[in-house]
Amino acid sequence: MELTKIGDIQVAGEILTAYRTEYESNGRLAVILRDADEIPYAAVSVNFVDQPMGENEFAVHHDIRSVVAMDLLACGLFEDTGRKVSCGFLRDRPVWRLKTA
Repeated sequence: MELTKIGDIQVAGEILTAYRTEYESNGRLAVILRDADEIPYAAVSVNFVDQPMGENEFAVHHDIRSVVAMDLLACGLFEDTGRKVSCGFLRDRPVWRLKTA
């Protein structure tokens, strides 16, 4: 899995690095966060294979807490498209767009 650095983000008082990669199953955009020691912190995206996504768009993972989501949106790297998607038991997940490709 090849990771490309998106940028550093302050999340809940901690500096994390956001990376983009692709889901192996379909090549869609995946976004993850790692801490300063490169230890995985969180998956920001979830792969909804049956939902249409535009270029640089992804569904926000259900484990992302609202305070983390607010910090991620405030950093300027992501924008909320205003759309929501559902898959299985995961309902109304926001769709965000990576602003820097």
